Amino acid sequence: MRTWFSRHQLVTKGLWSLLILFVFLLGKAIPLPFLDAHQDIVAEGRLNNLSVVTGGDLSQLSLFSLGIGPWMTALIIFSFLGQSRRFEKVAPQRLDHYQRITTLVIAILQAYVTVMSLTFTTKSQVIAREINLVILVAGACLVMWLCNQNARLGIGGAFFLMLVNILKTIWQAGLDALRPFNKAPGKLIVVLILSLVVIILFMALNVFLDRAERRVMIRRITMESKYLNQAYLPLKFVPAGGMPVMYAMSLMMIPIYFNQLLRLVWPHNHLFAHLARVMTLTNPVGIGIYLVILLALSFLFAYLSLDPQMQAERFQHQGDYLPGYQPGRRTEKHLQRLVSGFALIGGLYIMLFAGVPLLLIHQEKLALIPGELMMMVGLALMAVEQVRSLWIGRQYQTLL
Repeated sequence: MRTWFSRHQLVTKGLWSLLILFVFLLGKAIPLPFLDAHQDIVAEGRLNNLSVVTGGDLSQLSLFSLGIGPWMTALIIFSFLGQSRRFEKVAPQRLDHYQRITTLVIAILQAYVTVMSLTFTTKSQVIAREINLVILVAGACLVMWLCNQNARLGIGGAFFLMLVNILKTIWQAGLDALRPFNKAPGKLIVVLILSLVVIILFMALNVFLDRAERRVMIRRITMESKYLNQAYLPLKFVPAGGMPVMYAMSLMMIPIYFNQLLRLVWPHNHLFAHLARVMTLTNPVGIGIYLVILLALSFLFAYLSLDPQMQAERFQHQGDYLPGYQPGRRTEKHLQRLVSGFALIGGLYIMLFAGVPLLLIHQEKLALIPGELMMMVGLALMAVEQVRSLWIGRQYQTLL
């Protein structure tokens, strides 16, 4: 039996992902104790719509309500810090340790603000809050562990559970949008068909842009002349794909939680009350901040995928060069212009489809669908690539 599973890795990984998904859905079905079944914290800050893309769900308070938002936020913070020269000499193990501590601190912050916004059915409110705070933090750590286990054992990487959550959210938002047409079956069918066509075309556009790339020709001194035109450096038109949307929503939650924490300390402060109204994806100021974050993350992910300085140094060490550009500083500047240009194109594209709808569509759940579709396409393509590599590996095993 063990030999059969070792030969069929695709089946084995698929079963692991199903098991992890079962545990995730089970955890989402475990409610927090001492709460009214109909209580939620969605009324202020619109946190639920932001938490969905990080695997959380604040519309139904449960063990996994925080999702992996704390881990994603810590990951972004250390990705920014990793670009600094100061962190180049820091050991990866120590950086990972600092990241875990930051994740825990963010999880405690989010859990504390969440439980302080709730009214419990028990007389001892303090004990109930402490118990629920521990449960929420433990749930966030457990979701992070499940994501890491799926990356190691399953299919879809660490963000598989987010893909499931996004699919559920899009489905629910679509049903809510179509509900006004229930009394007019003819209009319902027309709207449904048009919506499906638009969604399919938009997803096809995202797949095309995810695969589109510019090939920068490379000259390798060790390569035979007849293969010279086959060496190139690929640069994606949209380097980050839908990843900035995912992380931008996670980052948007931090100032909202922090402001709510300040409001708990100073409940009558008018500035914090004003910020609570402004820092949402229904307010032009909040949307503007969200757009800036999307653009900044597009540049960050573009430079993480290809560091011009490191690539130029690698060319020099290997004896490779770009036609028309001297090795070293000129090559680095040329690569920097290319990476920045494609990062800007990708950032504007993401801002257009993931940010501008928030200004045009008053229903926040509906306006978030384009961005969620971009994330879904990116995560699905990652899973498809993994399945494809496993399938190819299986074909080679049959030849051995």
